[in-house]
Amino acid sequence: MGCARPDPRGIVLENGSASQQQDPSRTWTKYREFLGGVADGAKCDEYQLAQAVRFFEDLTKIRSGLEMSALGLILDRPKLQEALAKWDEWYSRHGASIRWDPNTHRYTADSS
Repeated sequence: MGCARPDPRGIVLENGSASQQQDPSRTWTKYREFLGGVADGAKCDEYQLAQAVRFFEDLTKIRSGLEMSALGLILDRPKLQEALAKWDEWYSRHGASIRWDPNTHRYTADSS
């Protein structure tokens, strides 16, 4: 089961504004609030869901467990809730080390 209609609130996607690139915690929070709403049953846009999940998976190296179909991610809310708990734990340990890398145009973190 995928997402339904786009959430009218929207979300700032990958490579957000310059101010977000200066404030990684703001970007983390924006994605976290979006996925938290989806996990709790909010309607969402499949592209935004994939972008947000990819943000967390790429940064934390913790996989969501969501399956991919030919149409996109298959939304499994319990698996998403489990992933959010793991990502929250990761953030509590490594959040302060998140930095914007202007060379790769991605967020990076010290996960050691």
